Amino acid sequence: MTTPTAIEAPNPLAPGAWSAGARRFGWALFAGWIVLLGAVVFVGERSSSLADLEDAVASGEVTSVEVYGGMPEGARGYARVDLHWRDGPFAYYVELGEAKPRRSGPRGDERLPLVRPGVVDRLVASNEDLDVERRSDPGPPFSASFLAWQLPWPLALGGPLLVLATLGLLIVGPQPWRATRWAWFWIQGIAAPLGMLAYLVLGGPTGLSRPPQPGTRRLTGGWAFLLTFVVSSALASIAVGW
Repeated sequence: MTTPTAIEAPNPLAPGAWSAGARRFGWALFAGWIVLLGAVVFVGERSSSLADLEDAVASGEVTSVEVYGGMPEGARGYARVDLHWRDGPFAYYVELGEAKPRRSGPRGDERLPLVRPGVVDRLVASNEDLDVERRSDPGPPFSASFLAWQLPWPLALGGPLLVLATLGLLIVGPQPWRATRWAWFWIQGIAAPLGMLAYLVLGGPTGLSRPPQPGTRRLTGGWAFLLTFVVSSALASIAVGW
């Protein structure tokens, strides 16, 4: 008489295997994030200051400036002026308020630094070779920010779509590697977008990393929340100071 063999029920919380379709979707998301991050750095505009622009123009590092708005010569009152330029491969912008007389009081956007009218003329005086392009339209269609970068609306739309797609894969896909779903949820949300790239590389969707050994403990949601909160705060401080 043979002894019946006990069949162990599969653990629904154990890390799962990734199908070919899920892998292809994971690779598409990974490529999308890489393209988006590259476009953010080289297409988006980073906030700067008038002092940095003045130094770059005086030294000849910046040879052209786009100007939106500004106060007409001889006028009095308040007007907003936006300056956009490139320094090497990167684009920058600064938003200012020109006022005459220069005094405190209600005027446009109170958050903008206040300067005397003629800021563009003073830039040209420091470097006569500066090419100034005055624009009559309201300004570039930058509609969203990523850390310290302003993004055109197509990139601003691509970011949320990638976020939703990556989150959807986490929810409906197999159990991820190295961390629970809740842990990867906190990592994706607090340390975005680096957390989402980490999930795609280490969590199993792309297969770029080796699967963990069977029985290896996974990071839980509580520890992931604390860890990613510290990491994202440090990254934000570095990005703002860069």
